[in-house]
Amino acid sequence: MFEQGAAGPVDDLEDEAETLLSAVVGVGNFAVAGLRVEVAEEADVREFRLPVELLHVAQVRAIHRQDEVVPQEVSGLELPRPLMPDVDAPLEGGRAGARIGRLTDVPAPGSGRGDREAVRESGGLNVVPEDPLGERAPADVPQADEEDAHRSFHGGKSSRRHQGRHAKKPAMSRLILKDLPWPRAFEALAALGATEREARRIWSAAVRRRARVEELADLEQVRRVVLNAVQAASEAPRIEVVRRRTDPTDGFTKYLFALEDGQRVEAVRIPIFDTHYVVCVSSQVGCALACDFCATGRMGFRRNLRPWEIVEQVLAVRDEADRPVRGVVFMGMGEPMLNYRNVIAAAQILSHPAGVAIDAKAITISTAGWVPMIRRYTAEGHNFRLAVSLTSAIPEKRAIVMPVEKRWPLSELMAAVREHALARRTRAMLAYVMVKGFNTGYEDAVALEELVGDTPVKIDLIDVNDATGRYQPPDREELERFRDHLQILGCPVVRRYSGGKSVEAACGMLANVG
Repeated sequence: MFEQGAAGPVDDLEDEAETLLSAVVGVGNFAVAGLRVEVAEEADVREFRLPVELLHVAQVRAIHRQDEVVPQEVSGLELPRPLMPDVDAPLEGGRAGARIGRLTDVPAPGSGRGDREAVRESGGLNVVPEDPLGERAPADVPQADEEDAHRSFHGGKSSRRHQGRHAKKPAMSRLILKDLPWPRAFEALAALGATEREARRIWSAAVRRRARVEELADLEQVRRVVLNAVQAASEAPRIEVVRRRTDPTDGFTKYLFALEDGQRVEAVRIPIFDTHYVVCVSSQVGCALACDFCATGRMGFRRNLRPWEIVEQVLAVRDEADRPVRGVVFMGMGEPMLNYRNVIAAAQILSHPAGVAIDAKAITISTAGWVPMIRRYTAEGHNFRLAVSLTSAIPEKRAIVMPVEKRWPLSELMAAVREHALARRTRAMLAYVMVKGFNTGYEDAVALEELVGDTPVKIDLIDVNDATGRYQPPDREELERFRDHLQILGCPVVRRYSGGKSVEAACGMLANVG
């Protein structure tokens, strides 16, 4: 399922299902109805909310063997085998066994116990799309690589299956060059008759110059017949800058972008001395991991961003910047490892010499600790930097503020971090969000030393930023004391400046409100 290269809709939706379902609940049986999933693990039933468009992917044949009514619009759908290794296991009494979930009604958001509490207890998947079963729902759900543009225009048949009466066709079915890394872009353009040199010029114009389709008509050293074919088959959508706000104290600028489906995301332009900028980009609308100190986590998950939507954030910021953009950090809204395929594609586009031409080593992908994707990232050998958010080396403490700990505990996370550090022959970057009176004591430093062991790491200390005031950063005395404690690690410890607080542009404060 993790093969590189061009992939069709079924492969992409399998990735979505694996990331949002299998990786959360483990390799077992589950059933989906509407926006809710119940998964029985031994005697413990955990609930997860899911976007409605995953219904046609995650709907399993096991449901057909339960004593429950299956909605007509999803009956008869096939589930990719990798997601259900034991789907044909015998069921007790004609119903699902101890490890098979059951169909349930969708509870109204906010009903019953607190959503945040339920998310923390569930193991950390928080998905709260608006109007879950109405006509707007399909625009608010993951669209990772759905209907790859380069397939839809040159004869590739869509293997997208029936999605029910509320489903809509993808808004974009034409070739979007900003959506494709160079190898896939070349394949698509070659199908239109372009030579490699012509394809590189066309792709570079679409990406680096942010050229609109009509602007490709005057591209030099490309045959007219090729340009006509590209114009007829492609489109060049852009995201819209709704608002920009600059912190007068440090120059951090927060951008609010409107996407084509009405969703909104934020990005931050970070000044580095007086020489250049780094752009902090979002990878998802909202986030499913529900970190308790993060404004994005409180939103719930809406959908993944396409590669072109990520690239567009950088290009839009660059186009009005007074200095060059020389770095990108995937530390905005969303968990990048839960939109893995699109994040990697965007990073490849941003770093390609004919693309945005940002050095791969100046691109950092951050994660709250999604272990399977960290291991996949390591195995694939990407040159981008990786940052892992730790926040506490004491499992009980980490689970309080980062529910992902319940699914991928520190022991497994640190094993994956060690594998990465040794494979890359470099220090792993561990981000540590400091919370006053919570994770800055001597016992926290000792726990961190024991967790890290001899793994080569460097620690980035970051003040917590919480507009609600519930979490506060340590004062100077507490910070200095904690840094002294951390000397027992014998590794580099730096304090990362998180600016833009007055405009809510600092780490953990993005929530698409402008």
